[in-house]
Amino acid sequence: MFLSARCWLPGLFSLTLPLAGRAQGAPAPDRRVAEGRDLPTLARTSFHFGPSVGLNGANVRGVETGGPRATTIKARAGFEAGVAGQWARGGHWALQAAARYTRLGYTQRDQVLVANGAPRVAARMDYRFNYLTVPVSVAYTQFANGQGAQVYAGLYAAQFLAGRFETTDLAPGCPPRRGPVRAAAAQGLFGGGNYVRPWDAGLQAGLGYRYGPVLLQAGYVHGLRTLAPAVIQGRGSHFTRPPYYNRAVRLSLTCFAFGPRD
Repeated sequence: MFLSARCWLPGLFSLTLPLAGRAQGAPAPDRRVAEGRDLPTLARTSFHFGPSVGLNGANVRGVETGGPRATTIKARAGFEAGVAGQWARGGHWALQAAARYTRLGYTQRDQVLVANGAPRVAARMDYRFNYLTVPVSVAYTQFANGQGAQVYAGLYAAQFLAGRFETTDLAPGCPPRRGPVRAAAAQGLFGGGNYVRPWDAGLQAGLGYRYGPVLLQAGYVHGLRTLAPAVIQGRGSHFTRPPYYNRAVRLSLTCFAFGPRD
């Protein structure tokens, strides 16, 4: 038996030498591929950002519409432009944030009853409000890599920058009036001009679809802070005018041009 083993062991050893040589000469597997395959999906993080533009249809809620002044509130077209980003740590959840210049506003049509039996006097007022808006949302995406359909919801804060108003159709032959809308937390009882509060905040929610670096979103914005400033009566006393709030439907297009490639 010992002699038999001495006969076949050298042959087996000679056969394993070429296999060992091939194993030593084989290229090592790509470390990045191995790590990418072995790392859990939840451990991979990515941040993408890029330009964002959009359109909106804005108006306000809460304006009084009864009494001798029959008021109708109409939406006004606006736009937005800025930069947006998305942060994800694997899975279907992502954090989205943006900084945008946003134009909101509304159109107000009044039919004023001056005297009983007399025809109502018509007036139209257009308001444009310009904001620096910072929305922050949580999104749930269809696919774990962030692609496909998504639903999002979150908050926004906005600082009023400037505004304009224009009043027309006051009376036959009466020229329109134009002027600025300014930011003020409070105004005098008999002070002229048009003012809104300097800060706005509220909720937002909507749907979206991402294909490659392009994200298309449609949503609704619902303001929670009144735009009406407090009115100072004197000696430190003040009162608040009837509250009214921003609201809008919006459509935006974002291109995540910067960030790691998937």
